[in-house]
Formats: sequence, C-alpha cells, structure tokens
Amino acid sequence: MNIRNMLACWLGLSFAVASASAADQFVPDWTAVSTVAFTGRTAAASVVMPAGKRAQLGFELSGEAVNPVVDGRLFRVALAGSDEKLVCHDGHRWTKLKGDEVVEHGDVTNALAVAEEGVTTLKVETYAPSKATFTVCKYDLEMPKPSAGVSDAADAFIVAARRAYATEPYAAYTNTLVKEFSREVPKGFRADLPHKGSLVRWIDVEGTKNFRDIGGWTGLRTGLVYRGAELNCRTDAARFHNLLATRKGLRTLAELGIKTDLDLRGRGECLRPDESPIPGATLVRCTSSAYTNMLRNAKSLGRTVRVFADRRNYPIYFHCYGGADRTGTLAMVIEGLCGVSEADLSIEYELTSFGLSLRSRVDRPYWFASAIAWIKRMEGETFADKVANYLVRECGVTESEVAAIRSILMK
Repeated sequence: MNIRNMLACWLGLSFAVASASAADQFVPDWTAVSTVAFTGRTAAASVVMPAGKRAQLGFELSGEAVNPVVDGRLFRVALAGSDEKLVCHDGHRWTKLKGDEVVEHGDVTNALAVAEEGVTTLKVETYAPSKATFTVCKYDLEMPKPSAGVSDAADAFIVAARRAYATEPYAAYTNTLVKEFSREVPKGFRADLPHKGSLVRWIDVEGTKNFRDIGGWTGLRTGLVYRGAELNCRTDAARFHNLLATRKGLRTLAELGIKTDLDLRGRGECLRPDESPIPGATLVRCTSSAYTNMLRNAKSLGRTVRVFADRRNYPIYFHCYGGADRTGTLAMVIEGLCGVSEADLSIEYELTSFGLSLRSRVDRPYWFASAIAWIKRMEGETFADKVANYLVRECGVTESEVAAIRSILMK
C-alpha cells in the first residue's frame, strides 16, 4: 500500500450512536518525513520527534526491491536498537517478529511501531541486492486523555481508533492504541461500566465482567445479542477466573429476558456444566476453540452459528471464559456477516481490553488478525459476502439460515 493509497483510506464513523456525516469523516494525515535511495541490501532512515510527541510510523519501499524473492521473502524492516522487525513475503503478507518469535501476521500492514520523543531510526534490508527507494511516513498520535471516570476510556479508544486508521490490518493498530491507553488509565479500574452517553453498551452484571450488547454497530439491532465472560467459574481460582454472578447479577440477566445461554466452554471449565445460571434460559453448549482453530473446525462452528438463525432463541448471551478469544472470534463472524466493517470488528474485539482490566496483547501472537485474514481468503466483494460464503461453503450453514440471521439482527 503506497502513501497515496494510505491517504485515500477514508474511515467513516459508523457506530449508530455516534454517526457522522461525510463532511465529518476523517482523512488520516500521513506525512512523508524521510526518503532514502540505496543500491545494495541495506539502508536506514531517521525520524525526529519533538518533545511530548508520538507518532505511528509507516513506510513505502519502491523500485527493484521486489525482485528477486529469496526463500519467499522480499525484505524486512526493523527499528534500530530493537529486536522487532517486519518481514514482507510477497508485498501483501507480513510477519512481525520479536527476535525469532512471530508476534503478529496478517494480510497487509506497513505500520511498524510508535515513535517516541527523540530520534527513531528504521532500517530496511532486502534479501538480495536491490535498487530501491525507502520512504518513512508518520501519523501523529494525539491520544485523548480518559476522564477520571475510567469508563470513558473505551469511548476515547473508539474515537482514536477510527481517526487513526490508515493501514491494514486494523487489528494490529487497535492493539497499539490499547497499549498507548495503558499509559493513561490506572490498572485495576473497571472500564466496562455503563455511563450516560457511552458509545459502548456496557451492562453491569454484578459478579462478572466484560458484558455488553453487540448491537449498535452499523445496522445491528440492540437488545438481541450480548457477549461477555463466564457467569459461574470453577472454584479452583488458581486455574480459573474468580467470576461468579451474584443474585443481583442474575436478576439483571433475567431483566434482559435472555432465553439462550450459548456457552463456548468445555464441560471441565464449568461449575455446573448441565444447567445455565441465568433464570429461565436454555443452556446450549458449543465447545469451541478460538481464532483460526475455530474457523478451521467449520462444521462445529456451523452448528454454533445456527443458534442465531432461530428467532425463538433470542435474546442470546454467548460467552466463553473471559469473553475474549472464543467469544471474540464468534462475534467477528456474526457481526461481519451482518455488515459491520472490518475496522469496526477490530475495535469491537479490542473493547474486551477495557472489559477485563486494561491490557494489550503485544507480548504474544495476535491471532485475531489471522482470523480476519482467514475469512478474507474467501470469494466476495465485501467482508460480509466473504463471511456468508465461508459459512455456506465450509460450515454447512444454508443460505436461508444466513438470510434469517441477517433478517433478525440487521435493521
């Protein structure tokens, strides 16, 4: 993706309670700050950041660096003085490494890191002698300060994420933003509590965390599907979350009218595996893995998705352990099927970072981007089309069931 294309990447504010007109949409202001021409295999370009400033760094490599390919790799870019680097495989696929360990991978990204105050140097190395031009560009990060009511952090995150998107994959960038927010929000504060005017429909279910209505994203009805963490963990807290919905929390669930408790956990993770703690709800257990492992187990996922095709099952609460990995993957499939943009899918996924005490996943593989890439391999003009084709062709979900889910959940 070149700089011109990056500048042309419009990101609309599509959340229902914060919708904006085209005139209010934001065009990320990527600025070329350093250009180096080189012949050979290596080059370096530096960016000077003034006091108190931070920026997301991107880059463009043009010229003859695309040939030849060595062992399936074109070139790599690294931060000087760091063990982090990006390896480009074919101009569209990237792997982010920390040392020799893969920490991120996905389709397209040319965003490497956040530059701090002072001098930051990027080094590029091709895997064969090349004649090329290496251009570094940056987008200034002006992180809004969360208010004393830490719940606002999630709202500020949504605004910042939508303004800052300029490169793919979106998932990697939302993770970067969460890391930035961790500087501002004290650890241990609950950021998943409802407050007036919130962009996120958090619901306070006493005894558990990370509970929210997935409705409100473009075209999705509210009051039908909720996601979150487990309600009744095993009591050996050294191994499991110490989460157990209180009587007050269970009353809240009953007031929501939830009919189906869609539990993605295995029986061994549950306190009482054969019954739902939600008053009047039917337990449906669909033991699942997460990310590409969930997507590869297509027939099992198909059975899970069919729960959403029957209007009699609504409202539905689906969850796993913390409401992050398995729950996040299933949410991506259901929301993506109903037209939520790839960018907003990544935002909605990372809201869990605020629902389970602020954390980012920068120190381990970031598999959500891999799940997005898995879906994008399918045919289809839009992400929603790709999800539908995946469900029909690989999961055994029928076209009528796809239509039923969309009819129920989409406005």
